[in-house]
Amino acid sequence: MTPSRAEKSLTIVIPALNEQDKIADTIDGVLPLARELLDDFEIFLIDDGSTDATGAIMNEFAASDRRITVHHNAERRGVGAGFEYALSRAKFDAITLIPGDHAFQNEGIARMFKAVGAADMVITYRDNQSDRSVNRSIQSHSLRFVLNCMFGFWLSDYHSMIVYPVKWLRQIAVSQGRRLRLSDLRVDLAAPTRPHLCPGPREPERGVEGVIARAAAAHLFGAHRDHRLAAPPRSHPGCRSRSGSG
Repeated sequence: MTPSRAEKSLTIVIPALNEQDKIADTIDGVLPLARELLDDFEIFLIDDGSTDATGAIMNEFAASDRRITVHHNAERRGVGAGFEYALSRAKFDAITLIPGDHAFQNEGIARMFKAVGAADMVITYRDNQSDRSVNRSIQSHSLRFVLNCMFGFWLSDYHSMIVYPVKWLRQIAVSQGRRLRLSDLRVDLAAPTRPHLCPGPREPERGVEGVIARAAAAHLFGAHRDHRLAAPPRSHPGCRSRSGSG
């Protein structure tokens, strides 16, 4: 008997501040991919107090598709606040954030969407960082090495796109009694030892990412090191498993 395929449903958060020249390109890239590659989705467009036409452009997209919701902040509140707004209203089990400045190219976003449902958490990484300056490369590699050693797992990138499990994020917010900060989430949720690795495309700008679909388990670190959540891993067609994190 062939095992049933996991449903590919996703809440997508796209925040932007004064990005009238790029927000349409971002949404025009994400929307067709979501329609093609996901079983169901919703998009939260977060206008973070923009003073240009960003909010008006978002409204136009929302008028054309009922799955798009626009939230306008009267003043700048930051990416984390927008993400938290969407998280509190998300109707699906998985959520991701895609910057509204068209930072990630469509081929990489497509690879991430294809991996939705392969595991409870999908972590992407950029594979064209060799064009960075020497100083930036040293700083980036050093910080990544320190964080990986501190928290006992091996991520290739701490600043790329992630598909988070909604239920775990909500537990972190409630149990810690604090507002979510995106910079914390990459170390609050740690992957185990058997990821499913999907190599990413080579892209000319910083929007390059492979996809690591992490096996479905996580440890909550920091103040909640004793709380553990787990679920059986699921395979993802076209991805290979490997014992290390790569």
